[in-house]
Amino acid sequence: MSFVVGFTGTRWGLIRPQREKMFELLCEPMDQFHHGDCIGADAWSHDQVLKRLDNVFIHVHPPTNPENRAWKHGHVTYEPKPYFDRNKDIVDMSEFMLAAPRGMSEELRSGTWHAIRYAIEQKKRVIIVWPNGKVEER
Repeated sequence: MSFVVGFTGTRWGLIRPQREKMFELLCEPMDQFHHGDCIGADAWSHDQVLKRLDNVFIHVHPPTNPENRAWKHGHVTYEPKPYFDRNKDIVDMSEFMLAAPRGMSEELRSGTWHAIRYAIEQKKRVIIVWPNGKVEER
């Protein structure tokens, strides 16, 4: 049985408490890791998975807008799609989602929150790591 993790996070990166908790979570065994190939949290999480885990198959889901793209290389890199479409692909292909939002509350105009809301609608387990390092499961 495979263990497939999707990730969504802010292009602004993670602050220290969030990064420390996410570092712990990204050290857990997994078979596949899906992310959206943006600067900030996606790029950081990609690098952590590569450094810390062996035999993880990394799936890169790039956006069509190259402005904030990280240009990471995975085992599979999908065709670029608009942000919301690629977020849905990440959720649909994952068993559960790790999320690292920018702020301490839900935002309406946020790609990270779009992915979180979609994952919840799809009845996927979502683990949110807040900027203060607290973890919430939805």
